[in-house]
Amino acid sequence: MKKSIYSRIKNAAGEDGVLPESFNILLPYEEPEGGEAGVTEEPKTPKKRKKTRKAAAVSDGDPMPKQGEFDAVMVRIPGRMKHNVFVNFYIAARLKSAIEAYYDLRVEGSSYKTSKVERIERKINNVIRLIDRYEPVSVIDPVLSQLVALKTERDKAAVFGEYLATGGVTVQQVKTGIALLGTFGDETVTELLAELGMSEELAFFAVKALRTILKDDCDFVKAAWKLASGLRGWGKVAAILEMPDKIDDEEVRRWILAHGAQNELGLYISACECAIKGDLKGYMTSLDDTNELVDKELGDGICDIFDGLFQAESVKNADSFSEVPDIYLAIASFKAAEDRGCFALCREAPRIVEKLKARKI
Repeated sequence: MKKSIYSRIKNAAGEDGVLPESFNILLPYEEPEGGEAGVTEEPKTPKKRKKTRKAAAVSDGDPMPKQGEFDAVMVRIPGRMKHNVFVNFYIAARLKSAIEAYYDLRVEGSSYKTSKVERIERKINNVIRLIDRYEPVSVIDPVLSQLVALKTERDKAAVFGEYLATGGVTVQQVKTGIALLGTFGDETVTELLAELGMSEELAFFAVKALRTILKDDCDFVKAAWKLASGLRGWGKVAAILEMPDKIDDEEVRRWILAHGAQNELGLYISACECAIKGDLKGYMTSLDDTNELVDKELGDGICDIFDGLFQAESVKNADSFSEVPDIYLAIASFKAAEDRGCFALCREAPRIVEKLKARKI
């Protein structure tokens, strides 16, 4: 019997709540590898694998993209996410039926005859196989809307969502479970979502679910920060992008400036968001008329943000300097602070200043 993805995450996570870099969830377009038989319920046909692999690799041509990349690419190409209304309604209706059947089995199953239990289990398994046929990121929003329109009971949907999230053996099952928890769950599932969000592949769904459940911005920012600080790739980017533009927590803003832009994908991916959410302009202008040294960690992070903004100028659809409010005030303050020696501990600061001057930014 295959291990659930949730159990694999729990077993692999370190005491600091961070997964090792080697941790990997097999995706639908990947072949099962040795040792672990894979996490898919049944192998995809070669035709299906080829189609999914092509869609997943649109960002850089790599046939085996990084964990979480497929969701990131799909979200940025809305045309790929349009599905027939009938298909969405069909999935939602079948899912609602499974939600009610599973809840019924949990509550009353002990009194049922074996034949009835088997019929209910077949219904649930058939719906799970249906879930495995679709990429959740491309169908889940309209499906959730349909479930709400069909007056799906919140407690029943949350129970089924937890069942998929903790027991799912495929990425599709777990992501669907997370989405159900985000729509129908409450704050009691935030710890579970945080655990699942330790995976780069699941972080996008986990942070979206947390954003829906945690109504208070401060609570959500802390949860997203905790996720982001343990991630390195698309999951980290997703957590930062989902944070609000105005963050009141000074510690979080400082972390975003010092570490937010650093990821294994490229500084340009989130440099603009880090400049805004870390309040680069506010921090830089706070240095005016002072010779106080900026610590190396923070100085290096700020230089990374400027580097990322420069890189974004040559990347299609990437946000650069023009997207950051009051960026010229931040630049003027940065140049002046570097001249006064405030960035003496950051060896990259003089280079950034020269690039800013050369480009007349």
